[in-house]
Amino acid sequence: MDRASNEDLVRRAMAAWFRAPDRHNEQPDLARSSVDTVGVRSYVVLRNVNGILAVYRLKSGVLRRLIRIPREITQ
Repeated sequence: MDRASNEDLVRRAMAAWFRAPDRHNEQPDLARSSVDTVGVRSYVVLRNVNGILAVYRLKSGVLRRLIRIPREITQ
């Protein structure tokens, strides 16, 4: 994926984050957030200065928030 599409995915994940009722008044940082690939799976990782806020799995163009963050992303 190119940089523009990665930024679009991060923006989509941020929009989902702000729609979620359980975000606890924290705000993701566009510059710290990224699209990470582990094996063949792609994840959008929302971060701020405190660390990871949420992880969304990308599957067929659909973002789904994960409850358990993959170990490879937290390392």
